[in-house]
Amino acid sequence: MKNNKNSTIAQLYKFIYYNNEVSKNDIANELNISLTISSRYVNHLEKKNIIKSFKIGVSSGGRKPILYKINENYKYIIGLSITNSYLYIFLSNLNGDIIGNNLEKIEDYEYSNYIEKIKENIAILLDKYNLSSEEILSIGISVSSITDINNKIIDYSRLLNWKNVNICKDLENYFKIPAFVETDVRVYAYNKLEYNNEKNTSIILYLEKGIGIGLIINNYIVRGYTNRAGDNRFLRKDIHKLIEIINKNEYINFLNNELYFPDQFPHQIIKELIKKYIESINSSSNNKKVFNTFITEVSSMLISLIALLNPKDVILTGNIFNYNDYIFEKIKKYILSYKKFYYTPKIMRFNYYEKPLEKGILNMIVHKGLENSLFGF
Repeated sequence: MKNNKNSTIAQLYKFIYYNNEVSKNDIANELNISLTISSRYVNHLEKKNIIKSFKIGVSSGGRKPILYKINENYKYIIGLSITNSYLYIFLSNLNGDIIGNNLEKIEDYEYSNYIEKIKENIAILLDKYNLSSEEILSIGISVSSITDINNKIIDYSRLLNWKNVNICKDLENYFKIPAFVETDVRVYAYNKLEYNNEKNTSIILYLEKGIGIGLIINNYIVRGYTNRAGDNRFLRKDIHKLIEIINKNEYINFLNNELYFPDQFPHQIIKELIKKYIESINSSSNNKKVFNTFITEVSSMLISLIALLNPKDVILTGNIFNYNDYIFEKIKKYILSYKKFYYTPKIMRFNYYEKPLEKGILNMIVHKGLENSLFGF
């Protein structure tokens, strides 16, 4: 009986998290429970400061309802993005507001050195904002690798040359904070999950130093029987070799070695970089051939997946797409030129200024936190 209650409360919190302004009556209707039970659970969460009332809603007649939203400062999260060129760490509340962050260049990415660097950065954040381990809901990790989120390990990272790394256990033992690790593209996929939409199907292509494919089918991030879903090696021949060639270009390499370009960064510089990149493509027949082959192979791979999965959206993400209109528009145009789809999906990208990495990690932590009873309901 207690498990049923906790499951309902978890669903209630998820409903508020995704919808933000809800009344007790909204909750009762959505969860198919009585208004009495809805009130009891809402009052319970409000008493524990997990949610809060914040304004009076509009009524069509009678008493105006009180609206509730999550208490964004009930707990905080720590997010990590791990690559072979930088370590990015941030602290945010449950609304995704960034409280503090740090971006550190990495030269030695051997695991024993890297984990110490991570511990050092987490400790600095906790100390700077005077937070205890108990105030952190979880640590969420995004990494280019094959991961097992349920067993919390990195099976293999080609980029970092790590194998069977138990990074979550190392951090949990040190900080006494729950931790989760996920493949970078699936972290971004969490941004496309919708509340209670079982038809939601999307494809996410993440392209930076490597390539990753995330699949959402029926509003579920597909991991597969052995957590290998999305392995693109078998979809297009030698695609990793093509990406390595593209990444050797000095202009693309510059984009890939950054996490985000800050708001104050002179984006005219990026425009100049892309202009030079286009000139470099057109400077030789070989460069043009490699580029066109790359566009064809990536687009054809996506066309195959679109035909197979019938998605609503295809999201192209990673710095190569976020900051390079030329590549994004080329692939988008190629896909949309194919006229045999039953339904032509929207080809889109995340807006980098909306912080999709941070929001993806937050969404992952909320989902895993609800699954693993971390909220203390």
